[in-house]
This record gives sequence, structure tokens and C-alpha cells, in this order.
Amino acid sequence: MAGLNATNCTIALTGDSIITRRIGHLNECDDQFAKLRSVLSDADATMTNLEVVTPNDDDAATPLPPVPSQYQYLSPLAGILMRARPFVLDELDDFGIDLFATASNHSFDYGRSGMLSTASALGDRGLPFAGMGRTLAEARHPVYVETTGGRVGLVAANASIAPGSEAGSASPIHPGRPGINPLHLRWVYGATEEQVDRLRKLSDELGIDEMKSTWLDRSDPGWETQSYYRFMHMAFETVEDESKIGVRFEPLENDRRAYLESVAESAANANRTIASLHAHQAPDGDRNTAKTPTFLQALAYDCIDAGADVFVVTGPHVLRGMEIYKDRPIFYSLGNLFYQTETIDQLPKESFDYYGIDDPTDTTELFRSRYFDSSGSPAGSLARDEYWETIVPVCRFENGGLHSIQLYPCVLGQNRELPQRGTPRVATGETATAILDHFEKLSKSHDIEFTSDGEVGSVVS
Repeated sequence: MAGLNATNCTIALTGDSIITRRIGHLNECDDQFAKLRSVLSDADATMTNLEVVTPNDDDAATPLPPVPSQYQYLSPLAGILMRARPFVLDELDDFGIDLFATASNHSFDYGRSGMLSTASALGDRGLPFAGMGRTLAEARHPVYVETTGGRVGLVAANASIAPGSEAGSASPIHPGRPGINPLHLRWVYGATEEQVDRLRKLSDELGIDEMKSTWLDRSDPGWETQSYYRFMHMAFETVEDESKIGVRFEPLENDRRAYLESVAESAANANRTIASLHAHQAPDGDRNTAKTPTFLQALAYDCIDAGADVFVVTGPHVLRGMEIYKDRPIFYSLGNLFYQTETIDQLPKESFDYYGIDDPTDTTELFRSRYFDSSGSPAGSLARDEYWETIVPVCRFENGGLHSIQLYPCVLGQNRELPQRGTPRVATGETATAILDHFEKLSKSHDIEFTSDGEVGSVVS
């Protein structure tokens, strides 16, 4: 084994791992799968976002219903709950994954019991995970892996928060609350002065302003003193430029500061630090698109200023572009690494009711209803090509700085048979070139110089 070289380090990054099946046998029979495994295993450290939970058999599905005022899908009941058997952790370990981000909108699919079961399964295997814990302090704390390229730290948080899934602080007179590390976002609506004046008038006519004096908003302390005008629970700001009319996201300061403090802590205790955020949000209040909301770029810069060597976003299930800031890479979404939702074998009855399936044990029919229309054509995410391709970047740091990035395009088998669908393989030929070209276009606004041999891309710092 080579000696420790903390100045030279390679870090591989991946997107969401929604894995429900065994994969190890593919190393012997699928060359492109084996190539990807070698890429991940050869890196000093490889990180993924674990978007399944591994509850015990007696853990019941207990997610809360979505909160309508939050406008976005944050909790899956009565949709799909991301349950897997604990053996998937062994499969990912053997695949080369060293660090697990575990804060997502699915972390609460089986409640706190399911979270603790997942944490125990990871802990029993000695697999470092960040983003959830028995207390808020534990969920915020960095985790580390020791490598021949030095110590690599990971900090993880979630901005797409299932209601009630946040971890809580412990005190001398009260235990902590298991949960995820939250980065709450405020929705801020841009409107012209005339439009805000109309809202003020309407609010006065309806008695809303008088009613607001009795309101509480514990999720956003001090809202009464903010500069925004609150129409009901919506925060409006006056904009002079009509192009800025619409929605933007703003992290709540307490969560933002705590996240950056964790990044700084990792940077002080590791040779390299990965800052990871799970966030489905897209510009203008949308979600799961290839466009990057402005708050992510600002947060990425702040994380690097705080000491992060890499910032990576998971959650949107599609590729977004990359950027290099102060000689440090930023990946605004890496899409999916595994997307094996169709072989989830246990779901609550509410899911079957939601999809109109009479037999609450027939998961095959449920997923057929979810992913195919009445004529048998692909529907939903199965019909979205961008869900089924990804980039795996391998970042090489030398002598304190970023030396280069290798970009491995991968496909997840959108058109393969169900038993093989959702498993990544390194792309080849025209497919590989098309994915690399697409990624370069997504990154075009950030002035990055890409090169490619047709099947592997490169960025030289």
C-alpha cells in the first residue's frame, strides 16, 4: 500500500442512491458496471446520497402528510416510500462508497424509528454517515474517513424537509430528538410596489392584517420585524426590475450559520471537506429541473469560503452544471446514481389507494400504474430521459489545490428490462459523448474549459 500523502487526494462524487437490489454479481458479468466500480473504488474517498432508509421489519411507515403551505412535494405519503433491506449498505460499500449523506426528504419515510434503524445499520458496518442523528448536534456534526490521501470530512444537510423530520437539540432536562440536519428556506415573492400596495389594500379589506397580530410562526422567528410584507404567510419584497418578479429562496439564518460552522469544523479537522446539500428546489418555485436557484450558488460560495473543498447538490434527480470557485469545484446536481424504485417490495396501504390499486400487496401493479400510461407507454420519471443519465466526477487535489477533474458519463438503463433498470454503467460511444456535451452546455455560463476523448471528460484547473 502506498504511504500517506495528504497533499494528493482524489474524491469521487455521486448523486442519489435509490438502491433496493443486490448488485455485486454484476462486477463479474458487466464490464461497464465493473469499470464504474473501479472508478469509485480507486478514489481515495467516494460520497453518495443515500435516499433509502433501512427500517426494521416492525417499523411502520409514519411520514406526515405534506404541508400545503409549503407548495412542494416534501413528504411522500401517499406516494412512494424509499424502503430497502440493510444488505444494500453492504452492496454500496463493496461498490466503493466511503461516505454517506443521509439527510433527504425521504429520511422520515419510516419515522424516527426508521431513521434510528438506518443509523444503526450504517453504524454496525462502520460506514460514516452525515446529516441525521439522535440529536441536532449529531445530525450537524461532520464525519470522516481516513484514506491514503488524508482525512476526508463530510457535512450534509437537507433543504427539502419533510415536516417534523428535523432533529432537535438535547438539554440537561430533555433528551434530543432524532432527525435530519435542516436548512429551512424562506419563500420570498418579488412584486412591484404597485402590486404590493394592492395586496396591502386587499389585506386590509379582508381583515388579514388585524388577524396577523394573533399569529405565531415558530419556523421563522422574528418575522414581524422583517422588511418583507406578509400577505397571509407569504413574504413579499418590492422589486424595481420587473424581471425579478417571482419566487426566490432564502435560507433561514440560524440554519445557514450552523451549516457553515459544521463545514468550518470539518475543514479544521480534515485534509479535505465535502459539503453536501439535498435540495429539490429550482428557480421560480419550481423543482427537479436542470436550472439552478440563486440561493444554491450563494451557499456554495459561502461553504467554500468556510473551508469546503467541494460543494455538491443532490435531490433534483437531473444533471445540472458545474462551476469552479476559488479553485474549488461546485456541482449543482449530479442526478441519480441508482434509481431502483420499481423493486421496492413494501408500501403502506395509502400508496395503493393513491394509485387506485385494489390489492394492497400488488406492488408490481402499483409501479406499472405509476410508470406507464393506459396505452403502455412510459410515464412519469420513467419517461424523463434526464433521470437516467449522470456524471461521476473524480476530483484530484495536488499540493493544496485542485489539479484536475475526470468526468465519467453513466447511464442507468432507462430502456432495459425492469430487473436491470436503475443500475449505473459507464456510458460508451455516442451516448457518452452526448452526456458530456449536455453537461458542458449546462456549465456554459461558468466559463469552464472541458476536454474529452469522447467517453471521458476532463477539466484542468
